[in-house]
Amino acid sequence: MTVAEDIRQLTGDVLATAFGLPLTLSTREAWSPDLQYVSGLVTIHGSWTGFVGVHCSKELARRFTATVFSVDPAKTTSDDISDVLRELANIVGGNIKSVLPGPSKLSLPTADMVERPALRVHGVTVWLEYGGQPMFVEVDSSNETDARRARGED
Repeated sequence: MTVAEDIRQLTGDVLATAFGLPLTLSTREAWSPDLQYVSGLVTIHGSWTGFVGVHCSKELARRFTATVFSVDPAKTTSDDISDVLRELANIVGGNIKSVLPGPSKLSLPTADMVERPALRVHGVTVWLEYGGQPMFVEVDSSNETDARRARGED
């Protein structure tokens, strides 16, 4: 299995378990500049150093949040959405960390509302769609050796 397939499988497992949403592979072209996005991020330090980013439309983040808090999506707050994206980044990042070279540690997660997430160039990006809304997960490192390891090239 490639690293991209591992990312897709691990992310799909997390989202299917937590939210009951079916995983669909997508492409970068599915992203609309007219949407707002939410990004959750964790860094990994140790034998492999880099980060795992979970990025999705604000609408999808709102759906995730409504499921977690058992409320109508319209009643979710920005703080609640950020909490859920941080937790989602933490869970997905922890699962992905398990397939990267170790030992390593996961940072505390962060989350931000963004106009359009910036893409890095070194790592692996998996484009997904859940419930008709765009999402992507990226695993990257500024260190080219670690980036090659994330891509499964070492």
